[in-house]
Amino acid sequence: DNDWPVVAELAGGDDSRFGAAVALVDDTAFIAAPRLLYANKRLGLVARHERAGDGTWPFITHKHSRQPADGDGFGNAIAASTTMLTVLENGLSTRPSEQSVFTALPPGC
Repeated sequence: DNDWPVVAELAGGDDSRFGAAVALVDDTAFIAAPRLLYANKRLGLVARHERAGDGTWPFITHKHSRQPADGDGFGNAIAASTTMLTVLENGLSTRPSEQSVFTALPPGC
């Protein structure tokens, strides 16, 4: 479709499920990878990318579970607004449904 050309491509690791959940807010993209392999464990994370002036979407930072554990499923579902990010973590039987809410601080804080 020529009306919607590709302007950027973001990629995650093998079997990380990168892109399993995505939230776009203005020039910010939150992209979940609920099975990212780190230190031989499947630890979920949500990456934050922001559109730069040249049209690229560089990685800015990430969020992870407050108690990272193998198979935690952090990022199985996400939602965002201009000031908040909410992330579902539901991969562990010991914590079957945990929601984390993050709030953006005003610039300069």
